[in-house]
Amino acid sequence: MRFSQWLNLIGLPGASVPIALSNEGLPIGVQIIGRPSEDELVLAIAEALEHSRDPCQSHPLDFS
Repeated sequence: MRFSQWLNLIGLPGASVPIALSNEGLPIGVQIIGRPSEDELVLAIAEALEHSRDPCQSHPLDFS
């Protein structure tokens, strides 16, 4: 919340998309931020990211 709240206050559209889980089981995500009035582009990118990952991904990423 502390990283995205100021974006909303100045009118920039943003979305967060969960991507995977870390080895410790913590969620890893990406935040997409667009220019003013680019809501549809931000949502399209978020949708594309969601469709590109395995919807049943329950195994952690291996960073070793």
